[in-house]
Amino acid sequence: LILYETALQSDQRLRERDRQWIGELETRNRHLQKLYDTSLDITRRLNLSEALAAIAERSKGLLAADDGCVCLYDEASDLLVLDGAAKNIGPNQGATRQAFLSNQTVILSHTGGTELAAPILLEGRVLGTLTVNRPPGSTPFGHDEARLLLLFANQAAIAVENARLYALAVEKGRLVGEKEEQSRLVMAEGCR
Repeated sequence: LILYETALQSDQRLRERDRQWIGELETRNRHLQKLYDTSLDITRRLNLSEALAAIAERSKGLLAADDGCVCLYDEASDLLVLDGAAKNIGPNQGATRQAFLSNQTVILSHTGGTELAAPILLEGRVLGTLTVNRPPGSTPFGHDEARLLLLFANQAAIAVENARLYALAVEKGRLVGEKEEQSRLVMAEGCR
């Protein structure tokens, strides 16, 4: 009888553990599907400001965050740029600064809520940071969410780089067009 009860208890524990694992797998699967859908949306945007707005908005939805922002690094000024306004990466800028300097995700909890920031990296180069926030009293960010934001930041890096390359190609096309127009004008003047 004792052996039978022990076997039943063991079976119940195994079933509960299996239910937990299945629940965790289902949650991860939902996160990955949401990440995939989100990544598809941002990588199709070729205008940099539209891509940045989509990245910030999608990061909020992906992580059930209250607020989100993207800061890009400007090498010329050695500043992070948010919404077109350069901001110095001073010592009091929380998770954003720490993620930028460490190239790692950072979770900071404080009286103003919880911040989660991830570096936007492309081929070892830091393009900027992606930061999301939750207000006080809400569930703090955890390590699984930090990993999810880092995966999304990797996709954001591709979207940012694509938008930058597209802008360069458009500018190059405009310059080539201007040169061709100037050449036509010079030739037309020479024919007179």
